[in-house]
Amino acid sequence: MWKRTILSGVLAALTLAAQPGGPAKPLAPSDQPDLQTLSRAVQSLRQASKAGPADTAEADKLIAGATELMRANQTGEARRRLAHAQSLVAGRIWDAREDYAWSLALRPQRFVVEQSRPMTVELAQVYSAGYAPSGGLRLKLALNSAGKESKPVRQLATFDLPARDLAAEPFRFQADLSGTPDGAYRLAAEIVEGERPLTGIQQSIAIAEGIESRYGDVEHRLTKIQGHDSAKATVRWPFDMARIVDLGIRRLETTDFGLPEQGLQVFDFAHELKDSAEVLKALEAGKDPLVRAKGDYERHYFFEEAREIMPYRVYVPSTWDGRKQLPLMFVLHGTTRDHNFYFDRDGGILAKLAEKSGFIVATTMGYRPNAGYNANAINSLTGAATPAGRGGAANMAQRRQAELSEKDALNTLDLVIKEYNPDPARIYLFGHSAGGTGGWYIASKYSDRFSGIALSAFGTQPQNVPWDKLRGIPVMVIVGSKDAPRTVETVRTMAQAVKEKGFETKFLEIPEATHDTIVGLSLPAVYEFFTAHRRAPLH
Repeated sequence: MWKRTILSGVLAALTLAAQPGGPAKPLAPSDQPDLQTLSRAVQSLRQASKAGPADTAEADKLIAGATELMRANQTGEARRRLAHAQSLVAGRIWDAREDYAWSLALRPQRFVVEQSRPMTVELAQVYSAGYAPSGGLRLKLALNSAGKESKPVRQLATFDLPARDLAAEPFRFQADLSGTPDGAYRLAAEIVEGERPLTGIQQSIAIAEGIESRYGDVEHRLTKIQGHDSAKATVRWPFDMARIVDLGIRRLETTDFGLPEQGLQVFDFAHELKDSAEVLKALEAGKDPLVRAKGDYERHYFFEEAREIMPYRVYVPSTWDGRKQLPLMFVLHGTTRDHNFYFDRDGGILAKLAEKSGFIVATTMGYRPNAGYNANAINSLTGAATPAGRGGAANMAQRRQAELSEKDALNTLDLVIKEYNPDPARIYLFGHSAGGTGGWYIASKYSDRFSGIALSAFGTQPQNVPWDKLRGIPVMVIVGSKDAPRTVETVRTMAQAVKEKGFETKFLEIPEATHDTIVGLSLPAVYEFFTAHRRAPLH
């Protein structure tokens, strides 16, 4: 939504085992977990397992082997070993039938589709698993609702499965979605052996009429418009997001999309298409509805290094005259959240206080909800080596995400400064949780950009902070007494260190606040702290 006035987003839910910190719960082939999720679940189950010594020892060998295979990017065999290890530690039977079920993968050609076009899907195996069924295998295809309480919407078709190795030659078929309303769904395939269910597989999809057929016309119309890069990015946003999802770079119904206060946010393609059309119509009429706009808006830009369009969000007070240099608060969200989260929760207090205090407020995605703004690189600012971590494609991807997260945050800040020209002596940084941890790094590396920082519920230790780089910047440290004991101890220790280092500082601990509620409760004091501190940038 390019203009933000209400909480938006379609809600769904992850399986408990896939959620960070969720209870140990065996995953099923139907969950179609990625390797990282499966690995975390197996490790958690292993720690809580009451399996016998022989099964435990065998599971450990399988887990170690899977880890090496993951580093070598041999994902199919790694999946097999992790699934086998899970069966051992969970006290389940691992046989040819279970092996075959875990080998199966449901692969739509596109995950974002139109109901008026046939949807091509294939059933494949990620590794070869020999299984001789007692009867013929059939695939029953259905469309289910998205979300935690997923329910059948309609039956689509039944297919006889060929007796062949689906790793070498997948079975391809088409699903007729005609007449299905736009929205988020799960494509559900039940594999039946005779009359006996063997396994089920689901994949999240989105239906949005026009997401394919309108793209060419939109691009043709945009070529006739000069300039307005930000508004053009907003017009292209739903089409680019569909591209990213179809390529598997982001996955629907996962934390690749930031969690709202309750449930899981699924990208609302149909609504974004509507907003895209409105912005394009305005541009064709010679008006840019976004540039230097007042109020609450989602904005976008093309992130060259990531080759993606990225979102950010800006609030500008209604009293701004277009000339006055206002103070700017730049906000870093926590793990699993996105650029919308702090605007949308706590009754919209972030924007309400911005209006009252005369602040511009900007939030960033930071490339991905869990990318962390490259916070681990803070060691490089102190002269210490940044922990290299383990090798392998997965860790290389995590390091790239972290670097892109830092760059996206700074790109967002630069874009807002260029467009709204805030007072350079009153640019402030606020971050909570992972945003607080990232805030110590961002503020240290770019200390000349900020006139004050307020950081909450973070994990940074005093010995990791390059204090000389922060010299002269007022620091507010925040925690809720009902946060996790380790977090409370960390923040209290940091508050004492800031004071001992001679910084102008304020420590705010709210007795009734939890990790979740501290932001809304502390924001009035944060605005007050920033309003009281003004300085010229160091450079």
